[in-house]
Amino acid sequence: MSRIMVFVNPSSRIVEVKHFKPHLLPADSKQRGIYVEESQLPPEPLLQSGKAALLRLKEGVTVQPGKDGYQEVSGSDFEYVLVDRPATPEESLQTALAAIMERLDTIDQRLAVMEQSKATG
Repeated sequence: MSRIMVFVNPSSRIVEVKHFKPHLLPADSKQRGIYVEESQLPPEPLLQSGKAALLRLKEGVTVQPGKDGYQEVSGSDFEYVLVDRPATPEESLQTALAAIMERLDTIDQRLAVMEQSKATG
């Protein structure tokens, strides 16, 4: 198990930075960070188009000084929240392609109906 240090925005409680080698940080930076066991953090949710998963410190969680004097919390004190984000160029292309394919299917269906009515009419 490895302890990492996270830096949380005090107003939004969103984790802004994860530092995987906190022992390399200067002491003043460590004072602002929070130690947490990486393996205890919740699993990242599946990504959705137009959404971003942000790690957040749960409401009501108070951060306590750890055994080395630095702040420490349990990984279960964090959660992921999904927030809207602009679509990437690839996602935009996929959405456009899906719309085009749907239109083509509709046109194919209409043509089939027209050909069938022509054959029977």
